[in-house]
Amino acid sequence: MNALSRAFNQMLYPLFEKELKLKLLEEAKNFVVKSCCRKLRSWIEVAPYQPEQQVDEQDFDDRTNSDGLWVLSCSISPNPDTPAFLAMLDGGGQVTDYLRLKYLLNRRNATRAKEREDKEKDMATLKQFILKKRPQVVVVAAECREALSVVDDMKMCIAELEQENQIPTISVEALDGEVARIFTSSPRSENEFLEYPSLLRHAVSLGRRIQDPLSEFAALCVEEDELLCLRLHPFQDHVPKERLIKCLHEEFVTVVNEVGVDPNRLLEHPHTVALLQFVCGLGPRKATSLLKSLRQQCTRLENRSQLVTVCGLGPQVFLNCAGFIKIDTAAISDTTTNYIEVLDGSRVHPETYEWAKKMAVDALEYDEATMDSNPSAALEEILEAPDRLRDLDLDAFAEELERQGYGNKGLTLYDIRDELFGQYRERRPPYRSLSVEERFRLLTGETNDSLYVGKLVVCNVTGFANRKPPRDVIDQAQPVRNDETGQWQCPFCLQDTFPDISEV
Repeated sequence: MNALSRAFNQMLYPLFEKELKLKLLEEAKNFVVKSCCRKLRSWIEVAPYQPEQQVDEQDFDDRTNSDGLWVLSCSISPNPDTPAFLAMLDGGGQVTDYLRLKYLLNRRNATRAKEREDKEKDMATLKQFILKKRPQVVVVAAECREALSVVDDMKMCIAELEQENQIPTISVEALDGEVARIFTSSPRSENEFLEYPSLLRHAVSLGRRIQDPLSEFAALCVEEDELLCLRLHPFQDHVPKERLIKCLHEEFVTVVNEVGVDPNRLLEHPHTVALLQFVCGLGPRKATSLLKSLRQQCTRLENRSQLVTVCGLGPQVFLNCAGFIKIDTAAISDTTTNYIEVLDGSRVHPETYEWAKKMAVDALEYDEATMDSNPSAALEEILEAPDRLRDLDLDAFAEELERQGYGNKGLTLYDIRDELFGQYRERRPPYRSLSVEERFRLLTGETNDSLYVGKLVVCNVTGFANRKPPRDVIDQAQPVRNDETGQWQCPFCLQDTFPDISEV
């Protein structure tokens, strides 16, 4: 009996305890990694901001790039002595102008006349800047309590301009500035904006994030360990760095390949080149080589086949990445006389181009024996009226392909038809404004763990505000009489020492 007891207590139980601790530790690490991935996914899987109204580009001689979102971004410091900076970004994320406002954080109702005058001057300057530049959205960094007053100032300026019928409605958004803070202290910001102060660099990154959240987050993967500067989970530092980075990169791969990457746009906007490394089959080395080949030959990618003929990709790499490389065929067709394959701007893989064209011919009910059954022309026609694809029997088409030895391609055919309804149409959730809880968390730094219902907190009373109830509310109020004392109680201040109801 003693031997059995010693075997359990001195050998088996310690062994079980060690094994259980290792298992619990591994499960905890898995939970932290998954939580980090979910958090990152919620940030990057968001569509670019879409304005409610479009600005008429004909009114602006300097607005040569009408594509994309024109943003006015504002970054401030909690220190009232530090000037605020605003950056005006064109549709490609390039800075077209900027503004320095030294007294933007002054209160409009300040007791000192000099502070009020300085505030009014900055507000007038801001108003003229907005009137001249006509941004489609204004975004303010939500990093301190002062951001609320800045948002109110922006809305007031825009409201005054709207009343004067000079500009359409412009939305004002508050946005998390965590990515912008990382960019500000990164070597990337110094290389791109060497002469800009840190707050102005912050504003640039802030504006680029609302233009394209995915590309701005992907840029954190250029420099080593920048991605880990994001606070994704309180215990992320207890997870092996290599493991966490690998899982986070997998999230980028999933979203980037869902959205697609246009190499020509990356050449025009170098701050977005980090996206290409997440295309399936490429990675950092091949992505850099691809862009280098295009730069050296001073050419644009006109079709997907040039990934092999111009960029030198191998056949297997081409098969892996071709479906996720998208080309703006409309823009290319305006600058070249060569044949443009419209499917190069879709999620359809080159291996299945013929199936897509066959679906177009069948949907239009062309006779394949006549000249009218030109597959390319039929495809262009069906892209303009894709509803005719709904009548196709794709299951029968899949059975025919399976008899020809292609295997079960039913899901592929349905994906092709879905893509022909809109080439690379946006599938990500739309941008949404910060909720009240999110704004409170960003402005105060409090979390559910640091501030919760029932917690005792220490606070400072900075002032009182007495507000008289509206007249209709006063007329409907019913004072209450205390039967024991015979006194009347006010329903607003709850004072119960009125001897007569007329005194309430």
